[in-house]
Amino acid sequence: MWTLQKLAGVLSAREFVWWYNGHPEYANLQLDLSRIQSVAICGLGNVAVDCARILLQPPERLAITDIAEHALQQLRNSSVKEVHLIGRRGPVQVRTILLCSRLVALISTRSTHVLTTFGTL
Repeated sequence: MWTLQKLAGVLSAREFVWWYNGHPEYANLQLDLSRIQSVAICGLGNVAVDCARILLQPPERLAITDIAEHALQQLRNSSVKEVHLIGRRGPVQVRTILLCSRLVALISTRSTHVLTTFGTL
């Protein structure tokens, strides 16, 4: 039987989403985006794409939303330049192709590159 260990810099989607949405239990989550340049997100669903969108969207666009102020401040100081969405299935099974194209449109004002690669392990 294995036990789950908490690794530094590894968050669940729930923790990250609750953090930027201002959930009281996660408002003080220790997250320093000023020291992170590359993020890997395991998943290709709506939540994964939304996490990528939050990390890559210009903070000015997020400022007019109801995003938590502590998250907005971290995102203003963010050094994240790359977000990798990692999935275990191919393009036929990915239901977020349309969402990915919308993601590209949303982040087009930042100096980012979007690269889609499908392969097998």
